[in-house]
Amino acid sequence: MRVVSACTLAVVFVACATGGPSGPVFESGHARAELQLDAADNGRTIGVEQGQVFTITLPVQQPDWVLVTTPDQSVTSLVSHARSGNRETWTFRANGPGTTDLQLDSGAPEPFHLIVSVT
Repeated sequence: MRVVSACTLAVVFVACATGGPSGPVFESGHARAELQLDAADNGRTIGVEQGQVFTITLPVQQPDWVLVTTPDQSVTSLVSHARSGNRETWTFRANGPGTTDLQLDSGAPEPFHLIVSVT
């Protein structure tokens, strides 16, 4: 029989009760931890740790999505941009402490806007 501490149960309960992220949860400090965002995250403020990678996946639009507000490069920078099938994926890396905006636009009724806070 395995005994689980009350502290562990409290952490699990809080994570479940607050909704938590919809994607996989990685252990703190995990080198491959990646935050995955999509169109539903438009307008959010996200917090990421320095060195962490995050991706934004958006549906293909006509014209294609373009980065119209370039984030402060000392805070976050574009690593890659790829189009596959009906999705565009934008990958960014958190470079250093600070807060910056990034905005993608495709001429759709609403651009994709994100505020990134790096600790």
